Amino acid sequence: MKNIFIFIFISIFYLPIAQSEPNEKLTVLIPQKIGIKQVLTVKVSLTELEKTRDLHVSVQKFPDFNRVAKTMKRISKNGNYHFDLPIKDNVPGRYRLVTYLTPKGKDWNSRLVQIPHQNFEIIDDEIYEKKPIFDQVDEVKFVRFPNIISGKEEAELLISYSITQARSLHIRLANSKTWQDMGTLRFPVSESGELSIPLANMTDDFTPGKYAWIINLVDNNSDQPVSKNYGKHFELVE
Repeated sequence: MKNIFIFIFISIFYLPIAQSEPNEKLTVLIPQKIGIKQVLTVKVSLTELEKTRDLHVSVQKFPDFNRVAKTMKRISKNGNYHFDLPIKDNVPGRYRLVTYLTPKGKDWNSRLVQIPHQNFEIIDDEIYEKKPIFDQVDEVKFVRFPNIISGKEEAELLISYSITQARSLHIRLANSKTWQDMGTLRFPVSESGELSIPLANMTDDFTPGKYAWIINLVDNNSDQPVSKNYGKHFELVE
């Protein structure tokens, strides 16, 4: 099941954040599978970088852990980066990515941040194409949101759903006393999964009171509902 995170930002794979002394943080994202004609793309995010660092990335093949790819990137500022890492011969099988951060000009023995090894697979097809995940019913399965949210507090609206084909999530905010419509969002969804919407500073746009999220799935062509409404009540306070 795919997680969809919205800033708007969509991603399939989420990996752990490692932390050094004192504050530097490194996140690395890779696909779980690629084909023999594809190149491994590595996505990197660095935050709280204090000075120029060397990012070391290598690929080892199971089961003997022979190194089949290696690169080093010198990074001088925070940000998101991506690069392709060609693998020798692209032989089908299981591999792991080894990633660590060192001071400029240093090696493994001086590593500051090390990400846990990340496994991936090269399949015996030219191109790996992820098939969408569909279910037998269109349904909003659950909605998670705080019962009470105050002032500038940050909160996550998390929606879990299943679909039988590509649909759209219809998300309406209403005053639960008058049922006045306060706004509507619509997000296309291509497979069953979860939608996460970060929210903050709601009192900048809405007065304190009682509200409800009303959420359903609609057909992309006709805009007709294909699921029951799912309601989630909450109270907004100063």
